[in-house]
Amino acid sequence: MKTNVLTYCSGYPYEIFERFAGTLYDTGFQGKLIYFIKESDVPTLTNLIDEYPKVEYVVTESEFHVQSYRFVLYNDYLNRQDDDSNIFICDSRDVIFQKNIEDYPVDREVDLYFFREDKITQDCEYNTNWVTNIDKQFPEEKFWDTIKDKPIICSGTTLGTMKGMKEYLRLMSSNLERFPSDHQLKNEPSDQGLHNYLYYMNKLNLNVKVLTNKDNLVNTTGYSWMGMNKNKKIVNDDWDVSYVVHQYDRFPLQIKSKLSEKYNLSL
Repeated sequence: MKTNVLTYCSGYPYEIFERFAGTLYDTGFQGKLIYFIKESDVPTLTNLIDEYPKVEYVVTESEFHVQSYRFVLYNDYLNRQDDDSNIFICDSRDVIFQKNIEDYPVDREVDLYFFREDKITQDCEYNTNWVTNIDKQFPEEKFWDTIKDKPIICSGTTLGTMKGMKEYLRLMSSNLERFPSDHQLKNEPSDQGLHNYLYYMNKLNLNVKVLTNKDNLVNTTGYSWMGMNKNKKIVNDDWDVSYVVHQYDRFPLQIKSKLSEKYNLSL
């Protein structure tokens, strides 16, 4: 299915921009890759487009912490689009591609694919902090009680139809406005709390399917990963090569150094 990829990437050396685009297009990916950048990144993107002509960029400014504000930026951008492509939004620095995501057998009845981590919320101090900060803002909703024993849903990768992604981003953006300017959501990288809030508190009037690492579209490796096969590809516990590897930066250096001879994955 035709897919476009949106990612925020700024302030990094050329090699990180190239690694993301390169691993994506090396798989045979045919869609557009749109980088959301700052003005200072324009020379880097100008050079990158010489090598990858399907790459585009949007110069942005953030009104609060970009890890949350990127959803506002994506929302503004997609509201100007009217095609029927699937949209994949994801982190940049800690993501690599191993297979063409356009080949994954998506269900057209599903509006959004979310990706689960292999840990429950209360067993992760970071997610506990993000969730309890939202819970304090809206104590009547009992968000913490609802989510504490539930698996973490990662906000760093999401796939959806154009319709589904527009609605998701609208809700992320509008809910961000519910929080005061000094709230953690707007001053720290804590968007994942809101992402989980929308899902577990049934705020999404969409058909959402949550995939695990076993489903293999995205292998979120921060808390678990199976290993690397003889072809130096990251695999899940069925020994299938994962389409996308997220949080690979947490691998030991000896593993990262083996994953690619073309790109520097140690940066």
